[in-house]
Formats: sequence, C-alpha cells, structure tokens
Amino acid sequence: LEPLGDAVLPLLRAWVRPGGGLRWLGTSRVRPGHDGEVALEVGPLSEAAAIELFVTRARAAARFEPEGSRAAVAALVARLLAVLACFTGPFDAPDAEGAGGEEALDGLQRLRDHSLVHAHRAGGLALYESIRQYVAERRGALPDGGRAAELAFVAWMARWGAPAHLERLWHRGHEGPTAAHERSADDLLAAVDLALRWGALDAGG
Repeated sequence: LEPLGDAVLPLLRAWVRPGGGLRWLGTSRVRPGHDGEVALEVGPLSEAAAIELFVTRARAAARFEPEGSRAAVAALVARLLAVLACFTGPFDAPDAEGAGGEEALDGLQRLRDHSLVHAHRAGGLALYESIRQYVAERRGALPDGGRAAELAFVAWMARWGAPAHLERLWHRGHEGPTAAHERSADDLLAAVDLALRWGALDAGG
C-alpha cells in the first residue's frame, strides 16, 4: 500500500464504515494505522524458497517468446540482471540502458513485468535486495566470471563526471540532489572496486 501514499487512506476509511461489514486486504512494509486494522506479519522466504521464486520469475521473462528466440531473451535478461545487480541502490532507465546496452530497456520491462524490479520509494527503480544479492553472489559463475557485466557498469559510472551525466544526476529521483549524489557516489565507489578487481581503471577492459 505504501506506493499509493497517504492519499489512499481517506478512501479506505470512507469505505470501511462502522457496521458496514466491508473488509480490505493489502500488503505494505509500513502499517497504515487505520482504526481496527489487524496486521499479519509475513516473514522472509527461506533461502531455498527465495532462489526457487527468483528462478521461476526469471524463466517466466522468456516464456512467451517464439521458441527460436527464447534462448536469446533468456540471455538478455541474465546479462541485464548481472549488470543491474552492480548498482548498490536505485537506478533509472538511462542507467539501465547506459550500462546494459541498447536492448536493456526491453529487458528492463520484462523484469518489471515479472516483479524482479520495483519502483523504489526514493525514486527510480531497483532490484529487490534479495534478488540483487543473489545475482551479485553468483555473477562470478558466469563463463567470463562476470567480467563483461561488471566492466559495463564500470564504463557507465566512468562517465559520472561528464556534463550531461551530471545534469541528469542533478534531476535524478525526487529526494533532492544531495541524496541523489550520495547514492551515485556509492555506485561510483562500487565501480572503482570492480575496476581494481579487473585491473581496468580506464574502464576499457
């Protein structure tokens, strides 16, 4: 419910009037605070269940493609996930396209359609943290050890100082430029660590 904001609460209160018998069910990370509400806490999935859910949703992203293109779609989704998991927090569509390549926006929509990416409360998009950690931990199992995905992220972040990149960063999100800069600074530090890992501080690979 929290993505709907405070505007939804008056509507819900109007619906749930004393003696009306109407009940509503919603999910939220924050309790709405409605009189008479009953909260049922849902704990996190076990690691095995979380992995199963992730694999199921990732496969579903390519399920409705013609047979000949399923492998290509699955590969696109896997590559994009590997890149997006490099971001330490929220990112936006230009980030996904800049780091993930020309086909990234198609892949990003597939990830959103299958609930692997969500709208972040601070603005922009984000992988669910459990998914981000899962992908990041297993990126090294890719045939190249994750090198291509990580250096694509490094190359994108290497443009951080370019005027056009700074202009976009200044308007990024809804929480103000300071917080936006702090988030991208975290990503920049992550990029430096990855560049050092691959001995590619020039981001050229």
